Amino acid sequence: MGLTTTERGLPVSIESEKFVLGSILLDEAFFPDAQSVLSGDSFSLESHRRIWRVMQDLYAQGEHIDRITLYNELDRRSEKLPLEQIVGLGADLPTIPNIDSYVRIVEEKAVLRRAIYTWQKAINEAMLEDPSAEVLQRAQSAISALADAQQNRPEWQSPKDVIEGYPGGINAFLVPQRGGNGIPLPWKDLSERLAGLHKGDLFVLAGRPGMGKSLTAMQIAYHVAKLNEQVAVFSLEMSNESLVKRLVSSVSRVDAQKMRSGYLNADERRRVNAAANEIAELQTLWLDDTRCRTISAMSSALRKLTSRGRKPRLIVVDHVQLMVGVGRRNDNRHREISDIAHGLKHAAGELGATVMLLSQLNRSCEQDNRRPQLSDLKESGTLEEDADVVMFVHREECYAKNRDREDLRGLAEFIVAKQRNGPTGKKNMVFLAGQQRFEEPAYESGMDEIE
Repeated sequence: MGLTTTERGLPVSIESEKFVLGSILLDEAFFPDAQSVLSGDSFSLESHRRIWRVMQDLYAQGEHIDRITLYNELDRRSEKLPLEQIVGLGADLPTIPNIDSYVRIVEEKAVLRRAIYTWQKAINEAMLEDPSAEVLQRAQSAISALADAQQNRPEWQSPKDVIEGYPGGINAFLVPQRGGNGIPLPWKDLSERLAGLHKGDLFVLAGRPGMGKSLTAMQIAYHVAKLNEQVAVFSLEMSNESLVKRLVSSVSRVDAQKMRSGYLNADERRRVNAAANEIAELQTLWLDDTRCRTISAMSSALRKLTSRGRKPRLIVVDHVQLMVGVGRRNDNRHREISDIAHGLKHAAGELGATVMLLSQLNRSCEQDNRRPQLSDLKESGTLEEDADVVMFVHREECYAKNRDREDLRGLAEFIVAKQRNGPTGKKNMVFLAGQQRFEEPAYESGMDEIE
């Protein structure tokens, strides 16, 4: 049997820590680069952490960093260390210090220690018999945060690096294909305005109950799947059977109620069968109604799908208010939703996918009989901040005050309330209730209102 972690000791490199500090004491010009990577907890020894904190303060105050200033500042703070210990930091240091290598070694050991602390905390929680889903969720969130910290280290690029590294080269960078480089939506004008669905984006699709946000998401999912892109749909509310029946109605353009009741004529039966066969042949659309309500459960399901060679380009989550975070029940729900949004945004970047997150709205817009706005996002926390795009599905006919207005029947709006890289605005749409689908008006072109 191998030694346990405790017996082996935590991952450290005392010599590298000494060489980092000693190099800075020999030439303070090394400090800014070291500080861009290291922090106090990168060092394993408390004495080294104290020295680092003093170096940070001296640098921030514009003071020189050398053995004398360091020794005097430690003495002033009653954190005095033996002078020979400070002098010894430069002992055995090569004539030409290789501080970049020392910094990398110190931080690598620090990351490994943080990972050990994270898993040890998870072990302790498991021993206390905390709910397993919460233990796994917290552990995964902590490890993901460590991975993000590593990936987000500053790596400088020149404009030439950016242009040459862009997929398709300079022509694609300067003049992308019409409609943008993202995956197109089913509606031409709206797709051009949004420039399609982009990798790494969090796309929030919101609306009051009954507005048709789930139908909108499935119409988009089917369209993307037809383009031979993999799509994963997490349905936390409806069963897979309900989703497929709605999709068959939409694709066949046959009234959903007639399908449910069985009153179809020969032509309608033919169209329904053709649509069902077409949908059944798709090997790019995947549905999960197992009520994956946590980020960890969704991540696990996505890993299984990816392992089958089906890495999704679009991930639909219906809807965020049915998800649960890692906190206890009495935690702040806004913070919980924020953590979920952060987790989904991370998943989008990690998988190179667009995450379409459906969200409910609070009652304010319906009570005031007005169009929704960003502040209406239910339990939003920082949802609108994390989102790259926020689009509302709005149908005035659904408001209680408008139920008797025949002039509003079938009228709908897609409201782009936020677009990080483009304009906002409103697009008039037609809602075909019987066929469970939205269409752009044949007589209109372009966005109807642009901000």
